[in-house]
Amino acid sequence: MEEIKRKNRRFVTNSGRGEYSEIISEALRVGVKRLITHKRPDLDAIASLWFTTRFLLGIKRGDELPKIMFVPAGWKGPLEPGDLALDISVNGQGVKGSLNKRNETVHSCLYELFNFYGDDNVKKILWKMVTLIDAHDSHGYKYASENQFRGINDISQKHFAGWFFTWRYQSVIRPDDYFAICERLFEDFDGYYVITDEFINCRFRTDVINNTTIIGKTALYINNSGRDDVFSASSIIFDKLQMSCYVYLDGFDLGIILNEKKISNKFRADHEEIKEVVSNAGEAEGWFSHDGGAMYSWGTKKSHATKASNVDPFILTSVVERVRSMYCD
Repeated sequence: MEEIKRKNRRFVTNSGRGEYSEIISEALRVGVKRLITHKRPDLDAIASLWFTTRFLLGIKRGDELPKIMFVPAGWKGPLEPGDLALDISVNGQGVKGSLNKRNETVHSCLYELFNFYGDDNVKKILWKMVTLIDAHDSHGYKYASENQFRGINDISQKHFAGWFFTWRYQSVIRPDDYFAICERLFEDFDGYYVITDEFINCRFRTDVINNTTIIGKTALYINNSGRDDVFSASSIIFDKLQMSCYVYLDGFDLGIILNEKKISNKFRADHEEIKEVVSNAGEAEGWFSHDGGAMYSWGTKKSHATKASNVDPFILTSVVERVRSMYCD
């Protein structure tokens, strides 16, 4: 593997040049009715749509998204009043990344939006996300995932890797459903924002937040506190982070806990697709199923597991999220 030489580079600054401020200001003045980006949207395009939706238009998580139109990359328009084109030029009428004198992209569309329109709190929460997506847009996945950036740790790069592989996976299973791909990544970005906001602003126990990864509306909580508090973390994960369910890893114990409000005949912790993951790991007989469907686990609070499960917690979380997305809104 080729060693990456450039280290300690931090892309995001505290002020943007606002090259596209007139375009954006006019769209906001008229009232944005439609967002436009290119077909087969990449992470920069999807993150730009998300940032615009949440922080320029003020559309909150769970509210109806604006109309999004996907066009060929070389689309020339015309744009209508209320259109805002992101990560696409449209003959200079769209918001694209900044260019150098050779007309080469230097920074991403997300970078431009973030630097000019993000307030201080948003910048504090999202600068790592923007830095990594900006690096990916300019230099590719390997550079963004393996390079050492000042102030960015492995946890942030694992989040980025999760977004990248979610994007790749969704692009394969639903290649022409661009809106659905965006919705799926919006869930991940929303989760990242919530969990990073809570952690940075220290609103409640940082040990739970720092050890929680969000995939859609499912959380993976790895208990490194040394305390027997997997179940007490439920109030944070369900109430504060608004998750539907979570996978936990606590010593040798591994399990799934559902928000009781989300349990149904179709969505249970021991759903057949989830049990298939366990069975494939050779542990079909070793897991405990709660009668009400709220819990499925390797080891319990009263009888802890004496050895590690063969089930990969990250794969289990992904499967739980897939099942959840089929039956829960």
